[in-house]
Amino acid sequence: MYIEQLSLQTFRALVDNRATETNKIEFKKFSFLNGKVTTEQKEKIEKEIAAFANADGGTIFIRRKN
Repeated sequence: MYIEQLSLQTFRALVDNRATETNKIEFKKFSFLNGKVTTEQKEKIEKEIAAFANADGGTIFIRRKN
């Protein structure tokens, strides 16, 4: 499934059903204090992006924790 084909309804179903991560799909949750990304969060997501870029690519979904 290409991201362009992913509807909001499908995305919510993936999140609500806690879809299994694969080598093509990764889910991340972050708390953004004062609306900002911490250095640790930035480094973590950079590593994920690099890993996907060095493999076959994929989609990383980032969700804000309440």
